[in-house]
Amino acid sequence: VLENHDRTRLLDRVGGHVGKAKVLATVLLLLRGVPTIYQGQELAQSNTYIPLRDAQDPIVRTHLPWLPEAVNRRLPERLNRDEVRTPMQWDATPTAGFSPPGVTPWLPVNDDRAAANVADQAGDPDSVLSLYRDLLRVRGEHRALHAGRLDLVPGAPAGTIAWLRSDGDERILVAANLTDASVAVPLGGFGELLVATEPSVHLDEPGAATCTTVRLPAHTAGVVQLVDRTRATDAS
Repeated sequence: VLENHDRTRLLDRVGGHVGKAKVLATVLLLLRGVPTIYQGQELAQSNTYIPLRDAQDPIVRTHLPWLPEAVNRRLPERLNRDEVRTPMQWDATPTAGFSPPGVTPWLPVNDDRAAANVADQAGDPDSVLSLYRDLLRVRGEHRALHAGRLDLVPGAPAGTIAWLRSDGDERILVAANLTDASVAVPLGGFGELLVATEPSVHLDEPGAATCTTVRLPAHTAGVVQLVDRTRATDAS
């Protein structure tokens, strides 16, 4: 779980860095277990600032009405849970497609709906929503990713997490670069890139005869299916 209805949204916790949010989405969806996605997380929706005096949250209304707003705004974790419970943003209209035009929802709509909305992100292959859809697609298509075992990959560069999901002959490596520098992660075999958080993720150097390394720029992740080298050579 990366988000829920009580905690500051992920995008705010990573300083507004969409690349970091994409990397963590890859980790969430391709580890073992059942991933949980909170509404708006798949759009990289941010917190919606709501003053304490306007809170619907019963805890805030009952116990914290005295807190100065200047102090509230400086807190790293939001006290008013309304800020992470605002309407799902289906489009960029004033009501975000959540309510009919002219209807005022229970909680205000976030101003970030101009970009963080389903209608716009669905048509952008590099959007956060498209990444979530790609990751969920490959998770469903490959048994190794939804039912296989998990083994950490030894020797991954510092600041990088890499693991192997496997089921029978199927092997898929997932590598996540959590650093500010580019890294190269050895695959231990020939690979085919299934999903990447950014177009700049690639296998080996351009023109390389074999693809045995995935190269990850800062704060990116890649999903690579390991294939039999003989089969890959015959196919080419």
